[in-house]
Amino acid sequence: MFETASTTVAEKVFWAKLAYTGAVSTPLFYFLFILRFTGKDKFITIRNTILLSTVPIITLILAFTNENHQLIWSGFSPIYAGTNMMEFYHGPGFWIGYMCYNYLLLSLGTILLFQFIINHTKTFFSQGAVILISGLFPWSASVVYLSGLNPVAGLDIVPVSMVLSGIIMAYAILYFRFL
Repeated sequence: MFETASTTVAEKVFWAKLAYTGAVSTPLFYFLFILRFTGKDKFITIRNTILLSTVPIITLILAFTNENHQLIWSGFSPIYAGTNMMEFYHGPGFWIGYMCYNYLLLSLGTILLFQFIINHTKTFFSQGAVILISGLFPWSASVVYLSGLNPVAGLDIVPVSMVLSGIIMAYAILYFRFL
C-alpha cells in the first residue's frame, strides 16, 4: 500500500525493500508450518531452521544493498502517470535467491501437504485441503505477476492474494476448528 501510494522512485524502492522482509520469510515460515502440520516435526531443528534461513537472509541483505550491485533489481521503469505504478526489473539475485528458493520451499510444502491429505481421515483431509487452497493463492498471484499477465503493469497482486489466504484460513479456524 505504501509503495503504491509513493510518488517517487526512491520512495517506491524504499517500501519495496521493506516489503522484502515478509516476501523472503513467508515461504520459509509456510514450509516450517507445513512440516509441523504434517507431523514432520523432527526436521524442525535449530540447525535446519538456520540452514533454511540462509538464502532468505542473504536475499534480504541483497535487497537492502541493491544500489551497490543491482542483483535484486537491475532497474526500474518510470512511474506511469495514469496509475502511479512502476515496474521493477529483476536481476539474478531475485531469480535465484528469491524465486528459485521460494518456489522450491513452496513445491516441497505442497508435496508434503498432498501426501498428508491423501493419507489422512476426513477431518485432516478438510484441514489439509484448506491449507493447500489458501497456499495456492499467493503462489498463483506470483506467477501472474512474473509472467507479465497482470492487468495493471507493475502492480504486485501477491499482497492482495495473501489477504485472500488469510480469509480462507480464518474460515478454516472458525468452521473447521482448524488449530
